[in-house]
Amino acid sequence: MIRYGFLLIYAAYMLMKHIRLLNELQTLDPRLSYANQMKAVYDKPKAFMRGCIGLTGSTVSIHQFGKTPAGPVLYVHPKLNLAELALLLGHLDKTASFFADPRAFRYPLIRQWLNKMAVVKKGADKTAAVEEIEEIVRKGQSFILSEDDGVDYQSLSKRLGVPIVPIETAGIADMKKGVFFKRLKPVDIDLTIHPAYVISEKEQLQA
Repeated sequence: MIRYGFLLIYAAYMLMKHIRLLNELQTLDPRLSYANQMKAVYDKPKAFMRGCIGLTGSTVSIHQFGKTPAGPVLYVHPKLNLAELALLLGHLDKTASFFADPRAFRYPLIRQWLNKMAVVKKGADKTAAVEEIEEIVRKGQSFILSEDDGVDYQSLSKRLGVPIVPIETAGIADMKKGVFFKRLKPVDIDLTIHPAYVISEKEQLQA
C-alpha cells in the first residue's frame, strides 16, 4: 500500500512538473523529421514510465531476438492492460504511439500530452482509428497494437509496407494486489521482443 501511495504521488508530481515542458514542445524545430520530433516529445514520458515501474521495486529483463528494423514498425502484443502499456512505453527502443481510453482525454493537461504524443482515442469507429494510425505511421512513427483492439494489423502492415514486431510481457500481472486496498509488490518482469517480419514476404527480417 505504501508503494502504491508513492506511485500516485510520483505520478501527480511529474504531471505538474511537465506543464512547462508541454508548453516548450508546442514549438518544436520544424526542420526536424516527424520521427525526431516524436523522440523529443516522448523523452520525458518514457523516463516517467520507467520511473513508475521502478517505484514498485520490480526488475525488468528484456529478451530481444534480432535487431528491430529501422523506420516505423507495428508492435503487436496479445492483450494489453495499462501497466503493460506503461512498461512498453518506457522500455521499447522506439517511440511508439498507442490507443488510450476516451476517459483519459477528459482531463485538459493529460489530453494535451496525449494529443502531442499522437495517441489515438479508442472507440467504436474502427475505420477512423485505422486512418489515424496510417497517418501516424506514414509520417515515421511506430504504433503499439493489442490483438484485442479489433484492428487487422496484418493488412495494415502490408498496406503500409512496415514490419510487425510481436512483443510479449510476463510477470506484471502479479505486481498489483488487493481489491479495496491497493498494494504493489516487487516482481520479476520479462519483456520479449520477437523478430520482425513483413506480411508481404512472410519471412522474418534478418538482423
